[in-house]
Amino acid sequence: METSQPVSPDTPQTPQTNGGDKHHDDKHHDEKATTKKGGHAPKGVDAEAAKKRLEQAVKTGKLDMSSLGLPIFPKDVLTIPGLRFLALGDNNIKSIPREIGLMTALTQLRLVGNQLNALPSEIGTLTNLQTLWVQNNKLTNLPTEIQLLTNLTALSISGNNMTSLPPELSALTLLKDLHVESPNLKSPSPTIAAKGAKAILEYLRTVAKAISTKTLDLSGIGLESFPPDVGILSNLTRLNVSHNNMQSLSEDIKGMVSLTHLDVRHNRLANVSTEIGKLTALTELLFDKNQLTELPPSIAHCSRLRQLTLDNNPLNSPPPKIIAKGISRILEYQRRYQVVEARGDFLDLNDLDLDELPI
Repeated sequence: METSQPVSPDTPQTPQTNGGDKHHDDKHHDEKATTKKGGHAPKGVDAEAAKKRLEQAVKTGKLDMSSLGLPIFPKDVLTIPGLRFLALGDNNIKSIPREIGLMTALTQLRLVGNQLNALPSEIGTLTNLQTLWVQNNKLTNLPTEIQLLTNLTALSISGNNMTSLPPELSALTLLKDLHVESPNLKSPSPTIAAKGAKAILEYLRTVAKAISTKTLDLSGIGLESFPPDVGILSNLTRLNVSHNNMQSLSEDIKGMVSLTHLDVRHNRLANVSTEIGKLTALTELLFDKNQLTELPPSIAHCSRLRQLTLDNNPLNSPPPKIIAKGISRILEYQRRYQVVEARGDFLDLNDLDLDELPI
């Protein structure tokens, strides 16, 4: 079998983000390793090879145990004093022990291509860390303690299962090399992510600031879907996502229960989630210049609405005659329509002052 030569841990490298990361620089082919001293190695793991690497690491402060078929994190690693570089890429490791927080001398940590679904909060104690590669795992989020890694200059989290990035990343002011590409990532949008670390961190800082100001302006930044990390801001009162490219207002909006002002003008909205009915604090809702053909009946629960703009939408429901009579008529129509959906009754249009039946 053809093998590749290991790259020096001191040599800066750009992480691979495609496929299974089969050719990243910390890979060694055709070698196996153990996870216990003096014990029986798991099937397919070469205890002798692992022993030699561990012994060498004690002298050099650098340990590369990539591509050795390791099923668990090798605890012997924790006993190596002053270890600065650790690579465990392309193994089958499913979890990282909390004790990793004791390895405070680490400057480079590479956990690429394993089966990790979480990182321990203790990783925040590795304040000397400059490079962290965890791409191609199964991570759904990052611990908030990631913000403590203030010396981090390179971070790769591509190819994981995260739908959004934590705003805590915005605290990493030295971060220059940031890879976040993932098919599941909705926020920041692909448009922002493609612009690199500076644009990503600026977006995250804007979202983080909104936690205290309760106001968030994401207008005209190329959003293609509603950002889920915004939807969990339950104390947010004003949100502007106008002049973007969103095609729907998804169920992610349901957590913004304090929202009073929502501006989604100049998008490409074709539908609005029924979860909008949970935003009962809304007083202003701006839908102008979208592609809406109907409003969800649940909007009737937004009884505090004082301004609802719907210009330049091809709306059929509510019909133009209802819209022309103002907010109170619109909400009443939506309420009656909701009764129809819930009970299967006939649509009662009495007292709505219609000149003709809606189509």
